[in-house]
Amino acid sequence: MVKSRVFSTYQVLVHNYDKVFSKFNISANANGRSVKLIIKDLPKGINSISILDTLNNPLLERLFFAHYNTLDLITAETDKRSYKTREKVGLKINLAAFNNIPGLDTVSTVSGACVQVNRLEANKIQDHQSYRYIQSELIT
Repeated sequence: MVKSRVFSTYQVLVHNYDKVFSKFNISANANGRSVKLIIKDLPKGINSISILDTLNNPLLERLFFAHYNTLDLITAETDKRSYKTREKVGLKINLAAFNNIPGLDTVSTVSGACVQVNRLEANKIQDHQSYRYIQSELIT
């Protein structure tokens, strides 16, 4: 809801700092004006909605996470339960259809490493999805 003490025109900008996805003008007064966004075409991750005045000065900005409820389901299966030093590891990776919709392409980033379990510190293990969509966006 966009409200203004006086009737005025504002520009709404939906972006992720790399690309502008939507840009349109709205008029608002003290009664307010509802704005609905269709987010299905936005990329998964942190996006922003900005309200600009007639001189393109920012008045308001809010961040939101688009598609927080869709998961990229990746399963990994090894050919053996345990391995010896420098032994070849066979790994089968399967990426489930995006949001279980067949025929929809999904782009994913995968990284892997082989380590001894007793050398892992639980407090240093990071969730790839949280890093990819949130932490890496906030650091840059």
